Amino acid sequence: MSIWDSPTLLLVLALGLGLAYTLGARSARVGLDARLAGGALVWTGLSLAVTLYLAGQLHRARLDDVHEECDSIGHVYRALQVLPRNERAQMRLLLVSYTDARLRKVPEQSAQESQNAEDEALGLYSQMFALGTRMMRDQTIDPFRGSQIVQALSQMISIHHRLGYALQERLPTPLLIFVTLQCLASAGLLGALTALSHPQQRWICLVLTGGLWINLALILDYNDPSSQFIRVDTRNIQELSQALHAKERL
Repeated sequence: MSIWDSPTLLLVLALGLGLAYTLGARSARVGLDARLAGGALVWTGLSLAVTLYLAGQLHRARLDDVHEECDSIGHVYRALQVLPRNERAQMRLLLVSYTDARLRKVPEQSAQESQNAEDEALGLYSQMFALGTRMMRDQTIDPFRGSQIVQALSQMISIHHRLGYALQERLPTPLLIFVTLQCLASAGLLGALTALSHPQQRWICLVLTGGLWINLALILDYNDPSSQFIRVDTRNIQELSQALHAKERL
């Protein structure tokens, strides 16, 4: 489920930051060192920037795995060109069905639907691999060509599993808790700084507090591959599936 589909969590974050800001404003001391508070805020900003960068890198790695899987499927399809006509048609039919099953396994589906699609894809792969090894054993094709096909299939399923692990990977929970606590403390400091700010400049503290909430929301959204706002794009696999259907006239 996406962070944007969890309004309760977003509301809790907003209320927490608002409460910390209010408590900081009410308990502000005239002797508060603005430079020390500013340094703490800069530290929080750096922590948010690093965490947001890590979340973006995790999202980028997922995208790279999706693209690599698409390339591996296309490579298998091209490698099947050397097979005899009947075996080539059978293997390509299985490959197209495998690609369709991969498209049905998306993070926003229910756990049962996703597992069914995964089981179907693995079953189709097993059929392709068994057919490839049998053709090598029966010397239906040249051993060198057959080994290339089997190697391409092995690489495809390796990337398949790697993508599955990547979609399940999350930022460490202690890191998220630490950054959230830092943001709450910084919201309190911003509230306290309102006592030292010119009345016409206090809106800046409010804007910065809102910025803390936006940064936390983005980090959590990056952390969820099924998000509605920042999500793993699978259009390349969809386009590949359409191209394979068109070539095989399915």
